[in-house]
Amino acid sequence: MNVQSENNSPYAPPRAALRDVDAAQARARRRMLGWGMSAVVLLGMAAGITYWSIGAFRQVFESFGAELPILTIGVLKLRAAWFALPLAALLLTVASARRPEVFAPARVTVWLIGLLIGSIFLFSFGWFVLYLPIFHLGAAV
Repeated sequence: MNVQSENNSPYAPPRAALRDVDAAQARARRRMLGWGMSAVVLLGMAAGITYWSIGAFRQVFESFGAELPILTIGVLKLRAAWFALPLAALLLTVASARRPEVFAPARVTVWLIGLLIGSIFLFSFGWFVLYLPIFHLGAAV
């Protein structure tokens, strides 16, 4: 590490030449912010679509008059919980942008990518559960 002090004075604090490290940290931070905002937008859109379409499913299920599976009832009752995913992504992005010394940008980027991949499976499961009563009605016919 190249350490320089002003005029080689023993009373001046040492200064490190960290231009390369600062550039790498800035790239990692920009990458993390890009993934974070992408995660917030994508998860927000998916949560919004799911929230309003679940309301439409509720009306369809009531018109059938059929008994709903317990998983479907759970998804219908907890439909506002879908907004926890974009909120978690937003909080993680803001916390890491404000305190990069605590939240390493590379680690946060991995967390955000994991959150996106996990939410793909979660939303797929939610949609399957919503169509489950339709599958049961189709099997009865």
